[in-house]
Amino acid sequence: MTPAPRDRDTIDAVAAQLGLTVRKQFGNGMFGAALVVGDSGEELILKAQPDVSLEVTWRTGAATADLMRGRGYPSPHYVDVGATETAVWSLQERLRGSDTGRLTVGQARKLTALARSHDFDSGSRRPWREEAVAACQAWLTGSALVENDRLAAIIERGADAEMFETTVVHGDFHHRNVLVDGDTVTGVFDWEIAGPGDWRFDLAMLLFACLMYPAFSEPSATIVVADALRDAAPDDVSSFLLACQVLRMLSLTAAFQPDKVDAFGAQMMNALDAWLR
Repeated sequence: MTPAPRDRDTIDAVAAQLGLTVRKQFGNGMFGAALVVGDSGEELILKAQPDVSLEVTWRTGAATADLMRGRGYPSPHYVDVGATETAVWSLQERLRGSDTGRLTVGQARKLTALARSHDFDSGSRRPWREEAVAACQAWLTGSALVENDRLAAIIERGADAEMFETTVVHGDFHHRNVLVDGDTVTGVFDWEIAGPGDWRFDLAMLLFACLMYPAFSEPSATIVVADALRDAAPDDVSSFLLACQVLRMLSLTAAFQPDKVDAFGAQMMNALDAWLR
């Protein structure tokens, strides 16, 4: 999704306040992001969003990225996170590598292995299942999607599923948030909403992206991701996690592009049909 003009303005305003020079604004993603340079000449990534209430969330995400980096994970170092009167911002290391283009089998294996490395006690706890069920029920209440009853049944069944609360969740783990050098993953970025929870959501998010956008994933790579989720989670958990992602994306679509909710909802339900049972 292309950032709204206000996000581009937000980036410019935050960069000016921090004494940074914007070299390039990136056109994709929910948050405004730009390549910037400070007085030292070092290139960094600046992200900003006009919602100061997210500062605590972004600080948790930055701390999670640094925790993973200390374990040898290819996450960026966050230089700082803060807020102006009108926006939350993060400033982070620029990772090296290229966009994935189309996910290959080798890259899929590396990404599923990285997702599995999220499975450790982070030292923090979050009532992942309860929060997910509450959020999904709220999204269902505000949705007029034809498939609401089907999704509601999956969420209700998931309310009794066993979920993890202390493992690491990136929260937006897919191959468009990754940099590679051949089959080597050189960077995983966009940690702003990361924190403790059920790490298997990251595998579900990766599979969601593969199924929704098959042009960006080799069929054999999608199979690698699907097999990884099957190995990691029983059916009630995997369907619950994917239903959560469908409802989250519907809520975002309703907020930014309400005229596309029905079409996007139908597309998601069709792409994930075999999993949403």
